[in-house]
Amino acid sequence: MIGQTGTHQYCGLGDPQSFVDPVSNVAVLGPVTLRAHAAGLLEGRASPKLLGTFLHELTHHWCFLSPVGNAIAGLRMRAEHKLAQAGLDCDSESLESALRDLTISDTVVSLLRPYAEGLALFAEFDATPGKSPCISIPLKWAHHHFAYENPERPEEADRTAVGLGGLGESLFRIHRYGPPALEYGGSEASAMQAAVLESLAHARLDQRSVDKKAGLLVKPLLEDGGYLAGYLTVKNLYFLALEHCEMFSRDSDAFLSYLRSWIYSDYGLVDALLAPHGDGISAGSRILLYFTQRLRKFVSSVRELSGEFNKYDRARAVEVAEAPRFYPQQEFEQFPGLLVDEAASMRGCALLHSLMEGLQFSTHEDDAVWELCETDVARMSQRELAFVGELPGQAHAVGAGVLFTCDGVPIAVGRATEQNREEHHARKAVLQYFLSVVHEYQAFAIVGAGGETIGLIHPSGISESERKRIDNFLLDRNQLLREKAKRDALVAAARESPTRAGQQLRFFEEHLLKELAEFYFLYATLRLPEEALERVCKPLLDSGLWQLLDRDKELVEALAALGLASSAGLIDKPQLANYLGLIGWDLRELATALSPASVIFGTPLVLEPSHDDVMGTWI
Repeated sequence: MIGQTGTHQYCGLGDPQSFVDPVSNVAVLGPVTLRAHAAGLLEGRASPKLLGTFLHELTHHWCFLSPVGNAIAGLRMRAEHKLAQAGLDCDSESLESALRDLTISDTVVSLLRPYAEGLALFAEFDATPGKSPCISIPLKWAHHHFAYENPERPEEADRTAVGLGGLGESLFRIHRYGPPALEYGGSEASAMQAAVLESLAHARLDQRSVDKKAGLLVKPLLEDGGYLAGYLTVKNLYFLALEHCEMFSRDSDAFLSYLRSWIYSDYGLVDALLAPHGDGISAGSRILLYFTQRLRKFVSSVRELSGEFNKYDRARAVEVAEAPRFYPQQEFEQFPGLLVDEAASMRGCALLHSLMEGLQFSTHEDDAVWELCETDVARMSQRELAFVGELPGQAHAVGAGVLFTCDGVPIAVGRATEQNREEHHARKAVLQYFLSVVHEYQAFAIVGAGGETIGLIHPSGISESERKRIDNFLLDRNQLLREKAKRDALVAAARESPTRAGQQLRFFEEHLLKELAEFYFLYATLRLPEEALERVCKPLLDSGLWQLLDRDKELVEALAALGLASSAGLIDKPQLANYLGLIGWDLRELATALSPASVIFGTPLVLEPSHDDVMGTWI
């Protein structure tokens, strides 16, 4: 089925080593090895083969850094507080209440999984910047890390020693001059757009991307997290919006931002999550109903989208006022143009504030609950920082600082933390690299073998308040990671509770998976005429497009390449014909080969250009 409820990690397509946890918002980029990649990332010339995973996981991170994402995290943390209070008392009201919170948080995590994967895959395979005054956060960071990549340079495996030296130089520049500017607007917009488009073209026209998308197209529709169902849902909504909002035809990145905000910035959904009435099952049913109605509203309001999107786009170009330091400002993002009921939005905003304050300022006298409250302040504060990777080496005391070396090569000098200033011997350590998704800076920590932070490196150009936030986060992060296993064990035990609420939780999880399968099948086939649904239903559920394309591996790859080429800017026939010729296909022959599948689907798989519409495929 679509996924297991209670399973929190959102993994990359075909890459279980890359994932984002929606509660902690910890992002891990599996393919990134700092030894080979750090200098390129810092200098804006990282290898294009990393770009797909980078966009995918950063999109997840961006989605969870939102009102809905933080409501999910807050519910899970509140449940942990209640479980700590309940202990082993199966009759405790705290246990019953904790299981209700778990039912709600599990419901929304499972409910949004295919949608979130669809957004991440759209960012990876389709999104391109255009005329909007704003660019999405994933593409903004893609510009910084990848926009100056030279595809002719030697592979990373041949540059290891150079990479280590380059990493040291890059770290020195960041510490001395601060992070590079990532503004997007005015005269700089077109230059950034061109640079990002070039990087995306290099990445998407690479055979690795073709293979990855081809693998997606032959996945069973609803299996393994619902990757294909979510991707087709987002693509269908995109082409539906394209019919009425011309701007999206040359700015699919703007559509990505809008569709992300349509759900994750919706305080009406926050209201459905945090409303105090009803047991776990009724609350879960309320959330499921709200989400389905929300996507129906997108479809039914599609003729209004052009005007509504313009309101949204103007608002997101305005700097958001600084929010309380307990959690990042994007948790309070409120945009016009999302067609959210005003009363529900106001209730949701108030409920989220109340939840956050309750986590931060507990009045409970239990020491275990107090300890959780203290660490949860750090957990919420760190949700904006994405972990990119780490480099093993050694730490050496240098005055009041710490020198980090790798293979004898000096890499960086950090400020020693208070508890480690008396340590003078060399010891094993790792250099950890983080980036701030919202505030647009990079930071590094030198971490000892025991997980203790012994040195910190951050840009000199940031404010003192931001410097303190980084220090607090990097000092607390390893402690938080060590505690995660304890919290997960506490929650796992609660799920098996013999109480009525525990039984309801397990029953609803099974019911929810069936409901999700039906819902996502409807939106994954949204563009198809009704008479085609019976023909495509079983093949799609069994093996995606594999049977529908006559089990032809080369045809699947050509269809994947056609979609990637159109997203990379190759939108007219001569350009497409040239690219497809390089991979062994004639454009006319490809269209003919796809004709039988088009008949089965009841709609053409190849889209001809019309005015500003892109040529390519809707899949």
